[in-house]
Amino acid sequence: ADLNNEKLAQETHDLKDQGYDCMPVQVDVTDEAAVKNMIDVTVAKYGRLDILINNAGLQHVESIESFPTDKFRQMIDIMLTGSFIGTKYALPIMKEQQFGRILNMASINGVIGFAGKAAYNSAKHGIIGLTKVSALETASEGITVNAICPGYIDTPLVRNQMADLAKDRGVEVEQVLEDVLYPLIPQKR
Repeated sequence: ADLNNEKLAQETHDLKDQGYDCMPVQVDVTDEAAVKNMIDVTVAKYGRLDILINNAGLQHVESIESFPTDKFRQMIDIMLTGSFIGTKYALPIMKEQQFGRILNMASINGVIGFAGKAAYNSAKHGIIGLTKVSALETASEGITVNAICPGYIDTPLVRNQMADLAKDRGVEVEQVLEDVLYPLIPQKR
């Protein structure tokens, strides 16, 4: 499932080339009806829903006083509310099955603060709270709910924020890894 239809088509093609049975579903995780449809068509095709991975995300780096409120709301809607909606519609199916796994993508920024990332930190801290509540509500139903909190990983999402991090910290882009990110990464990679 993805919002970007081109990426969705490419990933589906790649997975099918590797021998996987998969079904692409274009979905905006902020659209409750679209998320419900994604889950419904999955269950219709496969007869069950064993795993839900809430992984939609985006990034914007800017100090709070200049952070656009609409961007803040968008990021909370995608990363936190979207995860809530997915969980909301997956749980009844998983409860009926008496089995399910929900993995919520949080971040190191869900357990620490990071200047310039008001929306991202807020969403990821919220993901951890949502995960705890979901785990408590499903503990006796054969369902586990976990949050994954990776540190910085060399991905396009991280690469695309280097210039904003440099600007926010008053350093050159070339210094961001060494001066801004590596202090948070014990392995320095």
